[in-house]
Amino acid sequence: TRLLRWLLGILILFGLGALTVVMLLYIPLRRELNLAQEKMDSLTTKSSTDLQAASEEIDRLSSLEENNRDLLTQLDQARLSQTLLQIRLDITSAQLALANEDSAKAKLALSKTAETIRKLESLLPQSQRQAIANLQDRLKLALGELDKNPYAANSDLDVMTNTLLELENALNR
Repeated sequence: TRLLRWLLGILILFGLGALTVVMLLYIPLRRELNLAQEKMDSLTTKSSTDLQAASEEIDRLSSLEENNRDLLTQLDQARLSQTLLQIRLDITSAQLALANEDSAKAKLALSKTAETIRKLESLLPQSQRQAIANLQDRLKLALGELDKNPYAANSDLDVMTNTLLELENALNR
């Protein structure tokens, strides 16, 4: 019995030691592990949400970039149309002045047309730029004939108008 008591006492001490180890080491480590796992799950969820939000933002920005390209194309087209209309307005104003036999007003109406034709050249696609030389030549002829031969000047302005209409039609196809 004495041996049994000693053995039982040792077993109780070992049991208390094991219980102490479990209470002091295993349970706090298990709690820390659970907290770390929860934190990792939270960070994983947050990173997944952030990744999805970033992907949506990239998609949104991509569509804006495409929209911006479309708007720039429309702006270029509007500038081209405005320049063509400005040249046609100058020509029509000069023709009206010639009809009223006022060559000074006709010269004034055509005074900035050469500059506008240069602007038109920079806006045109390369394939359409051959018409510019014809416009510039006809403008020089018309300006030179305003005082001496208004009929010839008017004919040159008509040719310019026709060239511009053909250019517009070619661009609108």
